[in-house]
Amino acid sequence: MVLLLTLAAIAGATLLTYLYERDASLPARLCVGVCTGFAALGLVGFVAASIIGLSAASLVVAGAVVGLPLLLLSRRDVRERLREDVREVGRSARRAILHPSWVKTGAVLFYAVAAPLLLFVFYRAMYVKGGAIFTGGSHNTGDLPFHLAIITGFLHGENFPPQHPEFAGTGLTYPFIVDFLTAMFARAGASLDGALFWQNFILVLALVGMLHRWALVLTRDRLASLLVPALVLLSGGFGWVYFLSDAAQSGQGAVALLGKLPRDYTMIGTLGYRWGNAITALLLTQRSWLLGIPLALVVWTLWWKATGGEGETGGEGEGEKSESRGAAGKK
Repeated sequence: MVLLLTLAAIAGATLLTYLYERDASLPARLCVGVCTGFAALGLVGFVAASIIGLSAASLVVAGAVVGLPLLLLSRRDVRERLREDVREVGRSARRAILHPSWVKTGAVLFYAVAAPLLLFVFYRAMYVKGGAIFTGGSHNTGDLPFHLAIITGFLHGENFPPQHPEFAGTGLTYPFIVDFLTAMFARAGASLDGALFWQNFILVLALVGMLHRWALVLTRDRLASLLVPALVLLSGGFGWVYFLSDAAQSGQGAVALLGKLPRDYTMIGTLGYRWGNAITALLLTQRSWLLGIPLALVVWTLWWKATGGEGETGGEGEGEKSESRGAAGKK
């Protein structure tokens, strides 16, 4: 049932983009579909659960509602545009293999490196060992119990309307839809750690895709569009200076030290230095960012395009179409 809910939310929201996105590529539509579909699933599910409880019935209702846009497949124009988008993905893949370039190969390598790294980080956001709960993030030791309290409050405590898990009788003002969505997946049969991991991982991949897309639409520069996600996600100030100093003093070298970091290099309390990395200090700990930032990027992209901005994120063919439209407009 977890898979059905996820597919209904993502597929429905992806198809819905054909009503308001003129020339987005299929990968871009999927990224939009993930964040908007999950947001819709959580909101509809919360309303249903507030009325009939978090049960199989409310899950079915939520899945049915977010899956309604699948009826768009009955429209011939939508089916044709979807087929063309699928063909364009295939053509872009063939061009990347047969005619590699720094643009095509760089994008493939970027996601080939980013996906397993993010998988490793978020896999260790919460894991169970010997009946105990652990986290691989040093900044997550306080946030994880808070999120688990919210999730289990929905899952086992029927916390509707939601109260703060730490202050009895106080309304929960924290943006909780991302945690309620985890509770929905757990009610649908997923383990708690499994629900957290897969939800986090899918959302962070969508976030990377949306950052890539936003930068390309804004700058129309493919190199810049690949640098932006890296700059956002790998931020951390000048802690690397202390890392290189420790590597030199240890005599092990930088590569060896990476495997067993002796301390945090983004937040060094003894030096009064705090510039947390976006992944470990924000996305891993404050989970609502995983849903909020991609949704904001969807809005910003639509605003920018509505003001006359051109450019697109998708395959090479999409970029060529945008460029040809711009050239035609100048003529």
